Amino acid sequence: MNIANPHRAHAFLRLSICLAITGGICLGLGGCLKQRRRGPDMAARIQEAPPIRVDDSGEVHILVMQAPNPGWSFVYDQQERTAQGVDVFITIRRPDPSLLYPMIIVEKQVSTPVQTDRPIRVMARLLAHDETTKRRRYAPINQPDS
Repeated sequence: MNIANPHRAHAFLRLSICLAITGGICLGLGGCLKQRRRGPDMAARIQEAPPIRVDDSGEVHILVMQAPNPGWSFVYDQQERTAQGVDVFITIRRPDPSLLYPMIIVEKQVSTPVQTDRPIRVMARLLAHDETTKRRRYAPINQPDS
């Protein structure tokens, strides 16, 4: 590059340095923001959920959650056949923090369409009361004995 004016060459050099520094800062912040947004993986999050057990005393498996208050909820999402049986997928939701709930243990139940003669593995995801389900993966839950 042939620049006749030395002031112009100096200005060009300063501009290049500023752009390089700004670009590095933006890239660095982008990486930090990604880490902050991601949060803990679902296996770690699911440990914070109330315990869920499987009741297989009837014709179909029933999932039973003992929640510390009525604000907790869970729903059946889907099932998937596997070589070992059936994976049952559920979504557990935390209570809405803007509401007050009595501190009483409540038992909530969700029926599955899976017959009790087929073994199941419960796969869950724990979300905030208003968190989107988009791209939220499931993790197996440790089930207490029925």
